[in-house]
Amino acid sequence: MNLRKLLIIGLSLIIILISSITLLIEIIYPPHRIKSFVLDEISRQTNRKVTIDEVGFTIWGGLGVEVNRGVISDRPSFSDNGPFILLDRFILRVQIWPLLNRELVIDELVFDQPEISILFGPDGTA
Repeated sequence: MNLRKLLIIGLSLIIILISSITLLIEIIYPPHRIKSFVLDEISRQTNRKVTIDEVGFTIWGGLGVEVNRGVISDRPSFSDNGPFILLDRFILRVQIWPLLNRELVIDELVFDQPEISILFGPDGTA
């Protein structure tokens, strides 16, 4: 067998392995379950209403969760002025081994085209 055939077989096995891992992750952690977790956790941490359009997994650059079109509402006293945070997309990359032990270790958090609106009330509160 020549080197070219070994290279093609090796690359094919890597692609099959990556595809299998991605499929397994999506079976164990379906997107609707991840979306529910993300919405609940961000809402709990910020005490604000959160909406997101889509949630999916990404393996490009490391295992992560990709959220498309995220909106975090402003406080009720500022609600007439639009959202507090508007994101086209954000990606949360995690370490794989701690995840297998049900621990979440974040490696990277990437925001695509964030729009953040900080307003101040008459008493100086934001």
